[in-house]
Amino acid sequence: MNANEFGGSLGHSFAMTGCNAVEGTTIFTACQDVCEMVRSYWLDGTTFLEKGDTINAVAAFGYAFGWLSAGQLIGVIMCRYEHQIPWVSEIIPADDKEKLNRKTMRYFQMLTFALHSLSCASENSTCLWKGAQRVLIEARNARKTGMKHCINDRRINALIWFSYGHGWLDASVRIGLFEIRERRELFTI
Repeated sequence: MNANEFGGSLGHSFAMTGCNAVEGTTIFTACQDVCEMVRSYWLDGTTFLEKGDTINAVAAFGYAFGWLSAGQLIGVIMCRYEHQIPWVSEIIPADDKEKLNRKTMRYFQMLTFALHSLSCASENSTCLWKGAQRVLIEARNARKTGMKHCINDRRINALIWFSYGHGWLDASVRIGLFEIRERRELFTI
């Protein structure tokens, strides 16, 4: 799959997504937030692609997929389409390799710092606490998958996974599963 197909996959997933709450409720507001972030980053990624900036495009698409996945797991949205983070086999021009390396390492650091900056906002053993634990597992798995791609010199896929993991955390903070203990600037709250 190339970057354009990755964006198309996100667009298809988003088109198959709906709100899972009654209008006027707090959960409906959370649904609107998630959908707006997915839409915004999908459009950003599409704009980056149109300008020939594949690196920022796939980072935006990965982040949007993280929001989409978190919203679905938490239950504020429903998606009638099974989506997975794809393997992107985009060829990055030699002139952009250093940019890709820098951005990938920056996103790795952001995800790592974000994971250490949060605490669960709910009491232990509540359904929200359990949901927060699942989100942490997903974000840690995304980080681990991204690190494997780095080790195998597949930086574009590493960047996608680090962005995806951060999207999970950011959505979950916005929805209220986590409190930010430090590094507030890492989150869109």
